[in-house]
Amino acid sequence: FRFIVSAEDAGEYSDLKPFVRKLMARMEADLGTSLDWVAVDHHNTGHPHTHIVLRGRDDLGQDLVIARDYIAHGMRERAAEIVTLDLGPRTDLEIEDRFARQVSQERLTDLDRALRRAATPEGVVSLADAPHGVARPHWAGRLQSLSRLGLAEEAAPGKWHLSGDLESVLREMGERADIIKTMHKDMAAQSLDR
Repeated sequence: FRFIVSAEDAGEYSDLKPFVRKLMARMEADLGTSLDWVAVDHHNTGHPHTHIVLRGRDDLGQDLVIARDYIAHGMRERAAEIVTLDLGPRTDLEIEDRFARQVSQERLTDLDRALRRAATPEGVVSLADAPHGVARPHWAGRLQSLSRLGLAEEAAPGKWHLSGDLESVLREMGERADIIKTMHKDMAAQSLDR
C-alpha cells in the first residue's frame, strides 16, 4: 500500500517522524497486526507531508486486508486524534478560517469530501444538507468555485449536481500545483527567473 499523510497542521510540527510513528502504531492496534512500513517526510511544498509505503503482508505472512472504509476515513480520524492530542483542539475561529481558505482552493478539500458524502447516488447535493460545523456560506462558496472549474452545476435553486470525476480532477489539480511550487522554489534557489 502507498499513501500520503498530509495533516493540515503539519507545519506546526518541527519533525513529522513522531507523528507518523504514532499513527502507524494506532493502525497496528486497529488492524490487529504488526506492520512493515517505511516513510519519507517532504517539506518541499507549502504542505509538509509524509509518503508511506506499507508492505501488503500481516505478521503471519498472509495478505494484509484493510477495509476500504478504514483507508478512506479511519486513518484520517486516527491522524486527527493524534494532531489534537499533540497540538490541542482547534478553536471555532481556527475551524472557520480553515473552511474559508478551502472555498477557492484548486485541490481536494475537506469541503469536497463533505459534499461527496452528502450527495445522493446521482451526485446531487442540497445547500440545506451542510453538515454540522460547516457554515452554509462556505458550502455555497465551494459549490460556486467548483462550478467555475466545471465540476458542479446548479440543477435547481439550492441544489447542485457534482461531476462524477470531481475527486480525481481536484487531486490532479493539487498535484500539479505542488509540482509548480516545487519548480519555482528550486528555480529561485538557483537564482533563475523565468
